[in-house]
Amino acid sequence: QEGLPGNVSFYYSLPRLMVSGKLSYMDESGTNRTIDVAGQGWVDRQWGDFKTNSWEWGSFRFDNGARVNLYSFENEHKVMTYQKPDGSVQWFNNFTVRQNGYAKAPNGQWVSFGWSYDFPTNVEGSKHYTVIPFSKNDWICVSRSSCFFEGAGQLINDATSKEVGSSIHESMDIRILKNGPYNVNQD
Repeated sequence: QEGLPGNVSFYYSLPRLMVSGKLSYMDESGTNRTIDVAGQGWVDRQWGDFKTNSWEWGSFRFDNGARVNLYSFENEHKVMTYQKPDGSVQWFNNFTVRQNGYAKAPNGQWVSFGWSYDFPTNVEGSKHYTVIPFSKNDWICVSRSSCFFEGAGQLINDATSKEVGSSIHESMDIRILKNGPYNVNQD
């Protein structure tokens, strides 16, 4: 379900794929660099007749192999999948996400940027986690009126203040999600 009842999509993913390749980038001095990379990755595909236009999405990758995927939609519908290192899975819809800050997209719209989560159960040693994004430059603009943030960040266990993994986050227009300061979905 993506939002209101009957608003559904289908999602297929292949997680934990072994991937390798080369990563090219420009370093801080302006020099082009290429490095070999290897690790785990995933491929996914989503399809269906769904009318949901905006969401916040997070994918936690714990260093011990556990995974958490979270969706928070503009109509307050939430869903969380917790996959333990042994592969067993639990689902929840009663987590809290707090927007810790905001960033301005190239087109001028605002999105949440930096998040804290409270879970209804212990997830890999804590009920409380914070995500600190690595960069404010991870924008995807699909039109002049629609940009969203999608980028990686540090996953911090709030109980220990230790980094316990990484996260990928996607955040969209706070006016549609109603999660801006003092709005109904700003926990």
